[in-house]
Parts: sequence; structure tokens; C-alpha cells
Amino acid sequence: MSNSQSLSLIIPLWNEEENIGRLGTELNNVFLGKSSVQIILVNNGSEDSTIYELNKLKKNYESLNILIVDLKSNYGYGGAIRRVLSIVETTWAGWIPGDLQIRPVEVIKLWSYISTNDLEQTVVKGIRLTREDGILNGIVSLIYTTMARFVLGVKTRDVNALPKIIPIDLISKLPKDMRDDFLFDTELLYISKKLDYKLCEIPVVWFKRHKGKSSWMHKRFRTYLRCFIEIFKIKKERRHYVSKN
Repeated sequence: MSNSQSLSLIIPLWNEEENIGRLGTELNNVFLGKSSVQIILVNNGSEDSTIYELNKLKKNYESLNILIVDLKSNYGYGGAIRRVLSIVETTWAGWIPGDLQIRPVEVIKLWSYISTNDLEQTVVKGIRLTREDGILNGIVSLIYTTMARFVLGVKTRDVNALPKIIPIDLISKLPKDMRDDFLFDTELLYISKKLDYKLCEIPVVWFKRHKGKSSWMHKRFRTYLRCFIEIFKIKKERRHYVSKN
């Protein structure tokens, strides 16, 4: 693939067989004809028919530039992204989940901005100005973002919001032992700040999960508590981080 302003969109999926048909339709609606965008669908150790549905999606949408990565074990949200970042050859790499809470059409908002602006050392991410995933999630997200701003000094208005799109040069500067769960995003923002990358946020819509159940809903409060504790751990571990590249 040409390296002139190109994007790899990484979509990790774990037991998302029910969402893949809708995902394929939306990817086709948004990215058909956009040869500069490669779509990397990652089966993250699913136990259902996710890999079968992904292969069917690729066959049904042959006009899209699709690569399927089949991870035999579940490496967590961040772990799946990290493993795929190592094979990216485009100038930018971004990611969204496969549950359709953030739709492909939101990705194109960020990519259009990147494509029409001369950005250097910049991380581009979404900010959820409209969200349909419940008041409680919104309140907890606000508290968590406030802590990230205060403790880590990350100038974000929504730390966990997606999509996130990063330049290829940042990938090689990331440490190899980053977190494998959703705290990967927070750690990434802190490290990029330490490396003097700018942060640009663009409004997106956050939807309810299309089908299926979240893997963490049954342990929601334990997850929230861990998030708050991990912010301080991230600062302690990475406060003096300097890329060796």
C-alpha cells in the first residue's frame, strides 16, 4: 500500500458474531472507493462464530481493502490493538470496537480532517458530545476524564472516547509492555503527551451496543475502581518515559 496519507483502521472483535453483518454494511457504505484506507478486522480469540462471519464479510465486500487477523487467544482490547500496530504500513493507524458503539461514519469525520490538514506529531481522537450508553456511564466517564487531566496532565475532554488515530512514527516509540485492556487508551495518551505529541479532539456520536452484551457489565463497579487506581500507576510507571527510538 502507498504510504501517501493512508489509514489502517483496526477493529478488534471478541464474540461479536451478531454485529458483523451490520458492521460490514456500514464499512461498505463509508469506505467503498477509499483505497487509502485499509480495514483490519481482528478476531480476538472469540469462542463463537466471529471468525466465520469475518471471512464471510470479506468475501461479500471484495471491493473493500480488508485484512483479517485471527488471534487464537484473547489478548484484551489493548493487547489486540498493540499486536496489529506492529504490522501497520500506512501513515496513520486508528481503532474502534466491533460492537458498533462507535460507527464507521464517525471514523471518516476524523480521517477527513487529517486528510485535509498538515498535521505533525498529532494524535486525533473523538469526543462524545452525544452518547446513548446511559447516564451512569457518562458520569463515571466524566470523573475518570477529570482524574486523567488532573493526575496525568492529559488535556482531553473525554479520555476513553474513540476513534483514536495516531501517526505511524508514534507506533515505533510506544513501549512494548503497555496495558492489554482498555486502559491502553489512557496510557497511550499519557505517553504521547510525554513525547510532545499534540492532541486534537473531534465531536462524534456514541451509540448503544448494537447487539450482544458488554463483557464487563457484570463487573462494572470493580472495573471503575480499577480504572481510578490505574491512573496513578500509569503516572508512576511512565512519568520519566523517553522513547529509545
